[in-house]
Amino acid sequence: MEMSSAYLRVKGRSSQPQSRRDWATCSPLAPRARLVHPARSHMPLGPDQRFLLVEQIATERNNSRQHPGIMFREAIRHNTQLAFCEIGFTADDEDLDMIRRLVPEFETIVATNLQDRASACNTEFWQELIDAYPEKTFIIVTNKPFRFTMPSNARTVICTYSKAPESLKAAVRILFGKETPGGCYAPELDMQGMNGG
Repeated sequence: MEMSSAYLRVKGRSSQPQSRRDWATCSPLAPRARLVHPARSHMPLGPDQRFLLVEQIATERNNSRQHPGIMFREAIRHNTQLAFCEIGFTADDEDLDMIRRLVPEFETIVATNLQDRASACNTEFWQELIDAYPEKTFIIVTNKPFRFTMPSNARTVICTYSKAPESLKAAVRILFGKETPGGCYAPELDMQGMNGG
């Protein structure tokens, strides 16, 4: 497979991409995904659109079903012009410096901002970066529908309600217009301010 020269960084692993392979894309979780700020959405992304994908390592497992780079493996099926930067689940200083160096080179940045009980998410960092580059399009993919996982200044947020491989793949298909998000907010979430209200 021919890869874009923009393939950038894989944290702690070889930067050489593995061969492309068709992965099952069937997802009962996809209809649960929710698109926040749809009126300001800059989707779908095009097959030749150059963009930066910043993906957290959501798992340390490494098998055919669950492995780091799930979103990248799905995205490369739809677009070979993307650049990829893999970061730790909670970004360290090296990760943050790398992102700061890369963002000026791209008009569109797609980034995961996943959260679990054991690790903090990177919301404050993304909020600061979005403020620093208001002309750029940031699309945030998160797994929890709460303010602490969604930068309020992001133009588009996809909430998957899960960090399972099927959910992350579904988020990519939503990015490229291959699936339509159909979920709803958790009833306890006060969305006042999240949608400009």
